[in-house]
Amino acid sequence: MDAHARRVYGADVPSVTARISAALAAGGATRRALDVPEGATVADAIAILEADLGMAPGALHAAAVSMGGAIVGHDRVLPGDAEIAVVIPVAGG
Repeated sequence: MDAHARRVYGADVPSVTARISAALAAGGATRRALDVPEGATVADAIAILEADLGMAPGALHAAAVSMGGAIVGHDRVLPGDAEIAVVIPVAGG
């Protein structure tokens, strides 16, 4: 539900903006608005993002998540209108 729908219908649904890499976006938007239930955690937002991206549940379990410039645990409760950055692990040699 977007901000316009929230105003029209009076819904009080927290929204989280997830910033993702171009690799995860696969040609789509690198910012995703996620409607999360009140009291949702980072893990809840990750699960919603996985579904939004058509990924298998748990596909992003190893992703680091940054909020407010700091890495946060997946058990962190999200404040309303939070912005998170999802960083996937990278390996190289």
